[in-house]
Amino acid sequence: MPQNNQHIRHTWVYIFFTTLALYVMTMAQTVIWGDSADIALKVHNLVLDPAADGHPLYILLGRVFSWLPGELAVNLNFMSVFFAALAVTFVYLIVEKITKNHIQGIIAAVCLTLSHAFWLHALVTEVYVLNAFFVTLIVWLMLCWKDNVEEYKWLYAASFVFGLSLSHHLIIGLCGFGGLYFMIVYGGKRLLNARRIALIAFFFLLGSSLYWGLLLRWFLLMPQKTAEIVDIATGRGHKQYMLHTTIFRVLKNIGLYIALLFYQFPLAGFILGILGIIGLMKKDARLGWFFLLLIGVNSLFFIFSAHLQYNYQFIIQDYMLFSILIGYGSSSVLYWMKNNLFNRTPNNLANMLLLGCICVFPIITYKITPPLSKKLGLTLAPTRPLPYRNNETYFLDPPKTGYTGPEEYAFRTFSLLKPDAIIIADFTPAAVLEYYQQIMGMRPDVKLVYLQKAGDPKDNNELKPFVDKFYGKRPIYLGDFIPDNMRYYYNAGKLLTEYNLIALKPIYLVEKQKNRF
Repeated sequence: MPQNNQHIRHTWVYIFFTTLALYVMTMAQTVIWGDSADIALKVHNLVLDPAADGHPLYILLGRVFSWLPGELAVNLNFMSVFFAALAVTFVYLIVEKITKNHIQGIIAAVCLTLSHAFWLHALVTEVYVLNAFFVTLIVWLMLCWKDNVEEYKWLYAASFVFGLSLSHHLIIGLCGFGGLYFMIVYGGKRLLNARRIALIAFFFLLGSSLYWGLLLRWFLLMPQKTAEIVDIATGRGHKQYMLHTTIFRVLKNIGLYIALLFYQFPLAGFILGILGIIGLMKKDARLGWFFLLLIGVNSLFFIFSAHLQYNYQFIIQDYMLFSILIGYGSSSVLYWMKNNLFNRTPNNLANMLLLGCICVFPIITYKITPPLSKKLGLTLAPTRPLPYRNNETYFLDPPKTGYTGPEEYAFRTFSLLKPDAIIIADFTPAAVLEYYQQIMGMRPDVKLVYLQKAGDPKDNNELKPFVDKFYGKRPIYLGDFIPDNMRYYYNAGKLLTEYNLIALKPIYLVEKQKNRF
């Protein structure tokens, strides 16, 4: 038994470094479009914002990783890699703790490592794998307390981490429903103690002090904007989306949720997860309901409040929790394989066969889906087109090895701009241009204007008034142009009645039409 325990202690180390190595090899080696570039700018400028999309703890952690040698964006990509590898490691530890079987823990860890959305976001500067890490850490601490409910240090630690995680992303607050259920069913009357309740509250408030401190600072500095601050801190327009949802949209999101879950864990993983839910509910219903609450509350919130086809990243923590259920469910399949396949299959062979299926199915799925969707005329990655980006390959196949599209876009764009030019760009490419201008020092003479600050909001963000104001004083360019959707991207309906857009690949020079009377 001691040797087995020693082996298990070493296993989590192997899992961490193996996952880290895979993610480093497939990590993006440049800044990435939109949010990733914007986050890098916030880290560079140390923007600590308690808004729902401010992520102040992420910004502080990013500042620490920015001290590594090399380019800021690449260091922040590595930060995602690091916390993703930690999340995978804790998934292993959670499953090993529940099942007392390190093979099942390895199966769960491998499933999460190769799951589509988790792998994709582990390679770029994004906030979602850090969410998953915090959830895994909280679950592991709660399970440590469950093993010895008189050791309240684990519960206090979980309370602190829960509070701390809110300074990263408020959406983790939805885990509070599962955590409260867990404390009630496993703690019972033991927790009806004033001192223990006070300590739980104290550690929660201590952990969340960064968030509350920043929010208090907002109120003190801008008391006249209290209503606006509350709106910003609670998600801005997302609330309206949730309040005005329709039954059709909800049903569509339920279908998308199931389809996305299958894409994360094609065939073998999906089946094992279902078996895990059934098996856990039979053996330990209290623990089963805990995991179902964690998944269910989060999934229902986003089924009602988001468009999952575009916002699937919000359910990454559900995929992480499902991988735990996969690990639990693998026991029944391994048992069947060892006793029925090939006349009593040796344990090691059964383990290898199941792990092989778990590894091969996702990779094959990710490789064949982009060309297959193109051949069938399907739009499985319905997002705005960008120069130097194939949306199907970029979004449907996680590895980013060799992808340098944003860097190519910035270098090409800045090389084409005339001195003292103005370039108008919407958020996704504009953040990349600002990154290279601010952080890499490229073309300080160029005035970068975000589309939202250029278009006239009284006229559906029409660009013509802005261009009229500056035309002839400085050369004017559009960072991109999408004629099929001018309402949201570069509304140039009236602009094109008096101006021509000269394509320079990838940008457009704005020139007045000749022979106009």
